[in-house]
Amino acid sequence: MAEVSSFIKGLDILRQLAPEPEGKTAAEIGETLGIPRTTAIRFLNTLCRHNYATKQGSAYFLGPAALTISLNYMQRSDLVRSATEACQIAARDMAMPISFFIAGEDGVVMLARANETAGNLYDLSVGSKLNLASSAAGVAVLMERHRDLSPAGIAERYGDPRLESKIAAARDQGYAVSQDEVTVGYTALALPVRSDNRRGLGAFHAVYRTLPAGDPDPSRDDILAALQRARDLFLAL
Repeated sequence: MAEVSSFIKGLDILRQLAPEPEGKTAAEIGETLGIPRTTAIRFLNTLCRHNYATKQGSAYFLGPAALTISLNYMQRSDLVRSATEACQIAARDMAMPISFFIAGEDGVVMLARANETAGNLYDLSVGSKLNLASSAAGVAVLMERHRDLSPAGIAERYGDPRLESKIAAARDQGYAVSQDEVTVGYTALALPVRSDNRRGLGAFHAVYRTLPAGDPDPSRDDILAALQRARDLFLAL
C-alpha cells in the first residue's frame, strides 16, 4: 500500500517536537529531517492551524490536539490499563514507586506508575523518556529484544561499548541494575516483560536509595519479588 509522503513527514515533525520541552525551531527540524527550512515552516504552520503544534517566539511545541490524541491513547489502551493495575497491586506493600516502561526505538518511555508520593526523590513521571543504554529499563528491554545476539553484538549494533558488560550482567542476573541513572544516590532495578498478545515489550522498574559500599542489600530480593509480581499480573490480565 502506497504511503502519503506528506502525511508521514508531518508525523516525523510531531515526533521531533514530542521530547523537546523547550521546543524546536524550523531550522533545527529541517536539519534533523533533511528538508529545507522553508518546507519545515510550511508543515509547522499547517500543524499550528489545526492545533497539533504551537509557536512561541521562534520555537515550536506540541499543540493541544496532539496531546489529546496521546491522552486518549493513555486512557483507552489495554496495555496502559494492564500495566497500571499491575504496578498498583505490586506496589501496595512497597514504600517506593513501581513503574512500567515501554520500549521505543531509541529509548524507553514510562507508561504507568504507582506510589508516586512514596517519599522517593527519583523525579520521573508518566511520559518520561530514558536512554536505552544508560537506564536499567533500557538495558532490560535490550536484553529481551535481542535474545539472539551476544552482548558484544548488541553493543556493536547500538554503537555503545558500555552495553556489552551491562547486557552480560543483566543476562546473568535476569534483571538490569543502574546506579545514579537519574538521581545521585539511587539504584534502579528493571525486569523485562514481553506481551505478545498486546505487542508490548517493556520493563517493570523500581528505584531505592543506594546503600554505602560493603553494606548488605536486604531490600533487593523484596524489590525483585515485587517486580516479578507486577510482571506476572501484567501477563495474566
